Amino acid sequence: MKLEYREVFSKKLTYPELVTPYNVHELRQLILNGPDVHPGANFVELDDGTIRRLLPNNLSQRTAVSKLLLTREKQHSNTALMSTKRVYRHLRTGDYVLVNRQLTLHRPSIQVHMFSF
Repeated sequence: MKLEYREVFSKKLTYPELVTPYNVHELRQLILNGPDVHPGANFVELDDGTIRRLLPNNLSQRTAVSKLLLTREKQHSNTALMSTKRVYRHLRTGDYVLVNRQLTLHRPSIQVHMFSF
């Protein structure tokens, strides 16, 4: 089932997308857009697991974070591995969401819907 949501929901609900060489340019643009412009991003999860919130009025912070997406990390064995960062981007048309509803006798209470706005 496809449900349509307002833009305010798409900015608050996020999807954690793993940074790869194939999507790094798109995710950098989402970070530069920030949390107030759709499509954008609200948070970035770094390699150590800390989550950094993107500030809407600080373009220099968002630019610095976007440049660190595909940096290499040195491990103890002197081998360079790609980082495993995640960008918590806004929901966009085609994403799936779980929606809870009141219990009835005929359907389960949690349903999957395709997101559209």
